[in-house]
Amino acid sequence: MRRWLLCCAAGLLAVSVGQASDRMPAASIVVDVTSGAVLSSERADEPYPAGRLHHWLLLLAAQDQAALGTLPLDVPVAVSQETMRTYAAEKRDGFALDAKKTYLLSDLLKAVALTGADLAAVAAAEAMWGASDNALEGINEYGRRLGLKHTRFVSWRSDDPSNQTTAREAAAVVVRLVKPGSLPREWSALRAFPFDDGRVVLSNRMLLLDPRFTWGLADRTGSGPKRVVRLAAAGIEREQLHLLALSLGASAEKEVGAALAATLARVEQDYDLVPLVREGEPLQIEVDVEGGQETKLVPIAGQGFRLPMRRSGPEPGLQIRYQLPSAVTAPVRRGEVLGEVIIELDGKVLAVIPALSPNSIAADRLQSATGPTQGLRLWR
Repeated sequence: MRRWLLCCAAGLLAVSVGQASDRMPAASIVVDVTSGAVLSSERADEPYPAGRLHHWLLLLAAQDQAALGTLPLDVPVAVSQETMRTYAAEKRDGFALDAKKTYLLSDLLKAVALTGADLAAVAAAEAMWGASDNALEGINEYGRRLGLKHTRFVSWRSDDPSNQTTAREAAAVVVRLVKPGSLPREWSALRAFPFDDGRVVLSNRMLLLDPRFTWGLADRTGSGPKRVVRLAAAGIEREQLHLLALSLGASAEKEVGAALAATLARVEQDYDLVPLVREGEPLQIEVDVEGGQETKLVPIAGQGFRLPMRRSGPEPGLQIRYQLPSAVTAPVRRGEVLGEVIIELDGKVLAVIPALSPNSIAADRLQSATGPTQGLRLWR
């Protein structure tokens, strides 16, 4: 009897936690994808249920392992009987696998990107890290390596409210996910995908289609009037401006799309893309040249950097500093890296730009004949 009461209490607690999370006001954040600068945020560091964020982390981890050559994406994967028993019977994702078949890892990952199916995610994760528990620790460790200090997954179920993250950390994952040329972005943009040797066509349930966005992702759950979005991200890409807006917390899909669009429009109106450093421009600093035919040089920026900045005035936390020696010894080659220009916002490094020599400076003839130290002593 006591065990039954404890189970009921635990069940009621889980329900109350889930209901409370549904009533939480959504957290939001807007990030400049190029620099990583946060342009707008609301409750961005408060914990929320993570939804399918672990699926997106899984896609990134698979891409990284494939790039390192540790796990080819075309490896065949067999689904364990335990995973089939645990996840296939629920059919909550409308996705099925056959324990008697093998599937390419890349196909399972595409199924994760398009359908958000927990079964496909667990099958792929087990191929990458081993048994389900090992795979869960593997995805958590991967998140820690990405700097996710407040994101933690305790189960593979996307509806488990104990899986926690913050809007700031979820945005950091999505920034990597939608990087141009990345496999996760390519997969998540597919409208449909033939699966199981073409026997099934999987439609994309994760796309957030809206003409106001260049791209959009939505973690939907439920159906009909109970359908909500727990995690959504949308981006605009215009010339060199690439903004990402993310919403975390259960909301109606129409409300999420409208909120993301309004947030992006407000940021576009409030910010200008300002070139803080232009490629090839002289820096505001001189470096002495010892033993050269010229005594000083002014380094140039090896690349440019632009940052969205408020039209109302400069960002108070913005800092541009040089990390350069006070003197260099000739000869100096044109384009030689002399140091760095470091751009920081609120203590976070946004960019490290090489500082280059603008031209070549030969060593002084006397120095070449007698050696740098002897030549200096002779003239002193």
